[in-house]
Amino acid sequence: MLKIARSACNIQYFSETDEQNINKIAEEQKKQNQRNCNNIAKRNEERGKKIQEQKTNLETFDWDKVSIG
Repeated sequence: MLKIARSACNIQYFSETDEQNINKIAEEQKKQNQRNCNNIAKRNEERGKKIQEQKTNLETFDWDKVSIG
């Protein structure tokens, strides 16, 4: 991360404070990425349960009670 930032800014080195800030930002990004992944997994699980429930409802539906025409 620091190498990328140095090359983007075209400087040879960062101060200790700069490095700490960059490392803090990188850590926050990792944490946010993990939160996003967890949220996506949770949402997918909820969607899967909903789809399974709908499938079960269709399979157990009494089609004989439906009158056409």
